[in-house]
Amino acid sequence: MFNRLSCLASLQDLTIGGTTLVLQLEAGLHKMEKLCNLESFRVRHLQTVLGDDEVRWLIGAWPKLKRARFESGSLAPPWLRYIRRQRPHLILC
Repeated sequence: MFNRLSCLASLQDLTIGGTTLVLQLEAGLHKMEKLCNLESFRVRHLQTVLGDDEVRWLIGAWPKLKRARFESGSLAPPWLRYIRRQRPHLILC
């Protein structure tokens, strides 16, 4: 799946999730770095909470990101604070 998504370089809005989705760098998340025009990212119903490396990667990989939404406990509260400090202009819904 990450290979297919990485081909959509002009993609601006992405909603991703599912109880079987593993959103980890080792699973191929890093391939989505090519989504350099992404402005909105929404995570829904993940199997597990995002890990430390994945959160750090997410805020650094997409410089044009304006909005992010992490649903159903997919992001621990301390990481929300971290993102707000690192990317103060990023709107967290």
